[in-house]
Amino acid sequence: MGVLEEALVGRILETSPAYKRDVMEQTIRDLLGAYELEEVTGLPARRGAADGGFDGVIDISHFDQDDWFAKRAGLNVKVRASNFTREQLGGFLLDMDREDISVGIIITAAHLSPDAKHELDRKNAQGNVHLVHIRLSDILSGQVQAPNIIIGESSLNDVLIDNISELIN
Repeated sequence: MGVLEEALVGRILETSPAYKRDVMEQTIRDLLGAYELEEVTGLPARRGAADGGFDGVIDISHFDQDDWFAKRAGLNVKVRASNFTREQLGGFLLDMDREDISVGIIITAAHLSPDAKHELDRKNAQGNVHLVHIRLSDILSGQVQAPNIIIGESSLNDVLIDNISELIN
């Protein structure tokens, strides 16, 4: 993406861990209309905000096998300077499997690690799950590429652009 978007993400990464976790991650959830996963299947009581791979769940429509299907998508947000790792992806996939969620949206400030990128591509090619990786700079530039996911009647990109515009105004 552009220099401006990357600079803005760099400024976000300079903020405190609490700000990134409590403010930025919540803002991203709000932009997408995500809600908390109320009950976790088959695990003991939650142990706080750092526990679990879901940062939210979004009601979407997903284009798959020549038709649109209403689904829930799992959301994983990492506002960190480090790349999203294969291990983090594996944990997210396990959580998706446990909750019977087949669409996952990963939003990061950084990139996917090479191993995570390879595994994401491999999982998408197998067809059992659909994973989308979006960088914060993609959101800021309005260049989110997820043509087979809509929220309500709008593309993922349009939802983000509209909600960012409302947030700024």
